[in-house]
Amino acid sequence: TVALGGILRGNWRLDWGNELTMAGTVELLRLDSAKVAAALAPVAKIEGELSGELRLRARGGDWKMLWTDAEMTLNSEIVRGVFSGADLGEAVRRGSGAEVRAGSTKFDRLRSTLNISPNQISVRNIKLDAGMMTGTGQLVADRYGEVEGTVAVTLSTSVSSVTAPV
Repeated sequence: TVALGGILRGNWRLDWGNELTMAGTVELLRLDSAKVAAALAPVAKIEGELSGELRLRARGGDWKMLWTDAEMTLNSEIVRGVFSGADLGEAVRRGSGAEVRAGSTKFDRLRSTLNISPNQISVRNIKLDAGMMTGTGQLVADRYGEVEGTVAVTLSTSVSSVTAPV
């Protein structure tokens, strides 16, 4: 189907025998990540072309429990994008421990694995490529809004490179 500015291809199985169960795999092709974020996570301010594979499974006694206990894994890649809320280059320039709470970061490619379970959201294997700036890291958010994580960002020039945890 065509949705969110791109193409979704896959399968979804729903069984309502003894209890409700569902499972599915969807290939995402060139979705507009701003539209995806607006639909699923309005707090996230990200733009770019999203591709990847989404796996979803859930089990519950009723529809509410089915969605409450859902687990999802998304292996994604966003190309030619920008995320707002933090300027990673500025965070590296200021040094370890400095706070940067505004700005934006443009990137050529952002890869990650997003896992959503009833208790937490984790983003692992983050790999950011923004030309002279690269980054790797991970983060975890629990159901109470507590976020913990780090990204090691490297700024490189033809003369030197600086790496800092952000």
